[in-house]
Amino acid sequence: MKTTLYYGPWQCRREFMNDCQKQCDREGHALKGCMWLADFKFDWEGRLVLLPVPVRAGSRYGIYHCCCDYPELSKDEIETQRDKWDDFRNSFREGWSKKFGQWPFEHGENWPGHHVRDLKRGGNPVDRNNIIPAQPGVHKVYTKAYPACYGGQSPWNTVGPDLALYGQLTMATPMSRLLEEVSRAHFPYPPATPEEIEEFERRVGWRLDPELRAFYLHCNGSELFKQRPGCPYRLLPLSEIIRARVAIYDEDDDQWGPASVYALCYVQDGDYVVVDVDRQENGRYPLVDGWHEAWPDPKQCGQVANSFSEFLEAALRSQGRQFWLKRAAGR
Repeated sequence: MKTTLYYGPWQCRREFMNDCQKQCDREGHALKGCMWLADFKFDWEGRLVLLPVPVRAGSRYGIYHCCCDYPELSKDEIETQRDKWDDFRNSFREGWSKKFGQWPFEHGENWPGHHVRDLKRGGNPVDRNNIIPAQPGVHKVYTKAYPACYGGQSPWNTVGPDLALYGQLTMATPMSRLLEEVSRAHFPYPPATPEEIEEFERRVGWRLDPELRAFYLHCNGSELFKQRPGCPYRLLPLSEIIRARVAIYDEDDDQWGPASVYALCYVQDGDYVVVDVDRQENGRYPLVDGWHEAWPDPKQCGQVANSFSEFLEAALRSQGRQFWLKRAAGR
């Protein structure tokens, strides 16, 4: 079976929040928040052993955590929890690999195993249903976000947009493979830290969607095909992502384009591919042609991709050309 992982965290859907309310009530605790951690895609048909849900080829499963007001364990109890996990870790990874494929690793190190209900608040350290692999950068984001969720803080104490499962998205090529290709054949910059992403999101006032977050945790921008000068696609580092109207015209005024559109990829000659953060489909932002001669005319500057993964895949297959432009005869 092939397993593809999509990582948040995102605000919970109403369905998830309602389930958490019932769980906390059942256990005699107050609900403080809910966190949608990940979405797993399973290409297989049958019934899972590690996750007790019936699945078929292409089905997916949302993983979320209910932040009930569980008390923290004592130091001795936590050490016992950690010791149990330490003994169980290797066998768990081996079991995962047999069921779902190779346990993920990066730069020669296994990804952390994340306990959905954390050990500090009584999560079972050896319950296979309580453990998921988490990309190292994402694992740090989870670790920082849990206290806010248990503290009843925003955004985890409110319901997010009633989106379909992120798992209902379709991807021609999994994001992880696209990122591997960027690292193998192109010129990526060092990864952004979770703190850099958090600072970026504070600066611009919007959150990276799951695919953009995965990209920037993998590399904080990249040059495709060639290094500068002459790079046909330069995916901008977070520090250089600004409103498209500022990038194109050096003017931050509505007559030069909407405030919700940001430059994401420089494609030479003053042109950009831009991201419209005021629109989402299945939780992903569309990408638009930012041709400097016509911006922001929607008749001339149309949508080039429904999502970042769609754009990245097309760019990687483009041989350095702007794939959304019609090719002249004979070219």
